[in-house]
Amino acid sequence: MGRIKSKSTTIITRLTKNSSKLFAISFLFLIVTFIFENNPKQEREVLRYPRIPAGKFYMCPAGKHFALADAKMCMTSLHNVLGDSSLPNVDKKFLFVVHITTDSLGQTIFDRGSVTEAGIKNAIRAAGGFYSRIGIEFEAEDSIYVLENPRFDKMGSTDELEENAKLNAKQNRINLFIIDSFDKDLEGAAGIAGSNYMHIASGSANAGTIAHETGHIFSLEHTFGTGDVLAAAAGEPFTSTDELVDGSNCGTAGDFVCDTPADPYIFPSGDETEPVTYFENCIFVYDSVDAKGFYYDPQPGNIMSYYSSTDCPCSSFLTDGQLKRVADKYYTDGENFSWW
Repeated sequence: MGRIKSKSTTIITRLTKNSSKLFAISFLFLIVTFIFENNPKQEREVLRYPRIPAGKFYMCPAGKHFALADAKMCMTSLHNVLGDSSLPNVDKKFLFVVHITTDSLGQTIFDRGSVTEAGIKNAIRAAGGFYSRIGIEFEAEDSIYVLENPRFDKMGSTDELEENAKLNAKQNRINLFIIDSFDKDLEGAAGIAGSNYMHIASGSANAGTIAHETGHIFSLEHTFGTGDVLAAAAGEPFTSTDELVDGSNCGTAGDFVCDTPADPYIFPSGDETEPVTYFENCIFVYDSVDAKGFYYDPQPGNIMSYYSSTDCPCSSFLTDGQLKRVADKYYTDGENFSWW
């Protein structure tokens, strides 16, 4: 009996010691959890600087560029641009009608070999792919309209674009006017939300430009905000974005979409003595900061940005927020548009 009692006492002593350790560990865990959950500053920091997959880049407030792993990949920003199963389904095919112009010799862009009819129609279908995640498709009408007026072969001012559309745009269609070139350094132009036409230079009549200009018709702004590009192209000062890097005013500034990061792009207005450098080896290196002192980390691959594919050959995309904005516009205002 004595030996049995001694063993029991030993077992009880060990259990008591282990219980004390478990209690101490549990108590420490509760303290850490309480501090974390009741420290808003720490929580904001976690949200602001999430873990970034290898190969992505971001810019820290200290002003240094951090490359995580493969320096050859483009950054995509701190925001999530992956697919979202909650995206609405518009289930709509939009019909495009193509207009081409003639020059002073009566030749069209087809005669000059700038583009081909098949190439344009394929580009229109491909442009629809950027909106396919919300059930939108693009298709070109069989007929192509020739505008035998060389005055419309090269344009630049808003008045000229509006005049051409007023005279020649077809109803219940998205009108694509392909002209020889713009007076200014532009690839295309379209109105924001409600217009049913766009003008694109023949050298830029590709899927990306068509998707970009259609985005404007669908209510999307440039990722750098609402600065007047046509006015800047004419030499007027260009106002950069007022969106903050931390996203705190994303719904009321910039492009009004919260999963497209603040973009500091400035359209050259002719006053610059040398071009602004935004990228070096596919890393965003522009040194400007926002009003809170944070460095920018835009999306160079976003179709609604103005970054060149030569800056960084990122895959092109539209974010979930942009696609939701398009769908919302369709559901709320579609019946008022002549081309729905």
